[in-house]
Amino acid sequence: MLNFDFRRTNRKCSKSDRILQPGEEFFSALVDFGGEPQRLDFSNECWSGPPENCLGWWKSKIPDLEKGKIYWVPRPVLLAYFDFVREQSDKADVAYMMGLLLAQKKILSVVDSLHGPVGEQLQLFNRRDNLHYEIPIVEISPDRLKQIQAELSDRLFTDQPFESEGELELAEEF
Repeated sequence: MLNFDFRRTNRKCSKSDRILQPGEEFFSALVDFGGEPQRLDFSNECWSGPPENCLGWWKSKIPDLEKGKIYWVPRPVLLAYFDFVREQSDKADVAYMMGLLLAQKKILSVVDSLHGPVGEQLQLFNRRDNLHYEIPIVEISPDRLKQIQAELSDRLFTDQPFESEGELELAEEF
């Protein structure tokens, strides 16, 4: 399994460009910009609800700068992003990496790999929701791997743990 070097968010409000301070609450949203999801962070005063084309959002607090740990965004947002990239024909490599990372974090289980008419497929299972997935097994170059790592780091990781998934919401449709 590959290890990733995840970066922290830039701690800046996407709307006002103001630096968010330790201890300050803020909102994050994963937004689809024409097939290219981006993570946007908003200060409390600039948050007016989920932006258009929002895949999911959550509320966090800027931690003390010394903590240094990186956490995944809430599970439902991870799975929504996984579903999103699985549906994009040009994101098969991102879907494959997401599937492996979700399996590494025990959110999904690897069931098997199959060789069929469309090539090799990785079978994954979500026990909590009783869902099965099949994603193409993709050869990824080292340069592309770095790009995917940066993409996932920017969108799906935070330096704030979540106490519950009660302060997040997913879009009804993508």
